[in-house]
Amino acid sequence: MDASICNIIDEASHFANLYPDYNLDISTLQMRLSNWEYTNENKPKFKFVDKDKFYLFKFLLQIKYLLKNNIGTSDLYDMIGPEGVALSKGKPIDKDIQRWIGMPPSDELRNFLKLYEHFLGGKFIDKKWKFDEGHIEQYPVAKYIEKRIARLTWNTNLWIRPSGYDGKSKNSQLFEATYGYGNEEWLFDKGKIIDGFHYSFLEPLRINQNTFAGKTYDIWLYAINGETKQRFYVGTLQNVSVLTLSEAKKIKQIYNENDWLEEMEEQIISAGGKPEYYDIDKNNKWNNIAIFNIKFQFRDALIEDTPLLIPPQDPIYKLHRYNFNHFSENNRLSIAALSKEKEFIFSHQNSRPSGSSKRSYVIEKKIIEKENIHNEIAEGMYHYLCDVYGEDNVEPEHPSGVGATEIDIVVKDKEKFIFYEIKTIQPLRLSIREALGQLFEYSYYPIHNRAGELIIVTPYPADEDTKRYMEHIRNKFDVPVYYQSFDRYIKKLSEKC
Repeated sequence: MDASICNIIDEASHFANLYPDYNLDISTLQMRLSNWEYTNENKPKFKFVDKDKFYLFKFLLQIKYLLKNNIGTSDLYDMIGPEGVALSKGKPIDKDIQRWIGMPPSDELRNFLKLYEHFLGGKFIDKKWKFDEGHIEQYPVAKYIEKRIARLTWNTNLWIRPSGYDGKSKNSQLFEATYGYGNEEWLFDKGKIIDGFHYSFLEPLRINQNTFAGKTYDIWLYAINGETKQRFYVGTLQNVSVLTLSEAKKIKQIYNENDWLEEMEEQIISAGGKPEYYDIDKNNKWNNIAIFNIKFQFRDALIEDTPLLIPPQDPIYKLHRYNFNHFSENNRLSIAALSKEKEFIFSHQNSRPSGSSKRSYVIEKKIIEKENIHNEIAEGMYHYLCDVYGEDNVEPEHPSGVGATEIDIVVKDKEKFIFYEIKTIQPLRLSIREALGQLFEYSYYPIHNRAGELIIVTPYPADEDTKRYMEHIRNKFDVPVYYQSFDRYIKKLSEKC
């Protein structure tokens, strides 16, 4: 990858507060930032920042290389003026960026740059630029991370827990066909974090783990429905580290000490998998099973809420085996096309219900909530809210007044009540979907208005889509519904959104 491109990628991602210090290729960066919004506190008013935001980052990066101590706004303006005579590392300012900028007056340019002083590493003092003390003007080129493709075993529980034989390969030589599960079926289980990392398994790395051990990859994930042969894009994991065998052994011991292996075994059996494989050695279950070969952080997991059907003409249909394939330009284009938000368009095709589901990917049953995490959040929230509102004003598991249902936590805040509903379902969108119906029923059924605020709580921080969704619901329907995440480690609720 070109060094200048790497710099743009690294600096832009850092500026946007999207996983700083990590690489993103150009197409992924554009896709990831397409919905990025400025906060109300620092939203620029200038017309040229309302265009493609990627140009903003390229513009700021090139400005960064032009800035020198004591340079004035007028000089800087001349350097990036319409004639494009200025050089940035020996290259003219991109002409497409010039057209996009619109070339505001120099004083407006200075006001614009003040918004991004932290990113640029300095500030204007008496109309002259001053770098912060210790500022380094030369930025190291971000290292290139190789991209690969990996196939996952089929799963209809979003790879949070095993889902059984349905959709698995029928090839009797494969592990999944014999035992009804694959070791990657816990790939996105957020309930088992060790020192900030999730440890899991990818079948394509199993045979040659020693070859890849100690290396870092960005991995494009797909799965094949063994019944329909359809391919689905699952998501991309960035900065995945391949474990050594000794590291994997240590993680297995930690899982055993936390009784996580026992929990996983119970989930396999519950899904209809074969338990015989684990009972060979009653005193040392899982002894000969390779269940860990990677680690990553969930902040680096770009996972689709629901796997996306890949069209049959895509080159991914040429791949069948569990190989650690190289990532190509064709795959990059596939990601951009699949992840683009689809517009709702009604289409009448004179069809009638067939009595069978035609949905591409179906979650076969509601993902069972993690009761231990739910209880942990409920207890932590209770103590936190007692500190805020007083113990007499906080009541857990309060009868809702609708049948035998209970509200997770009710708070009396002066003259109003706040209803909290806790969910731990993954992904976050499913937790919100489940909680909304319950909170509405608790507050409004059949013709009541019991709560002044309805708050959904999960352990997962809100992304930009969640923030916009909650605001849209409030504006559209005039209901006081909010979202907060609860940090299980510092025992604190986030700000409402």
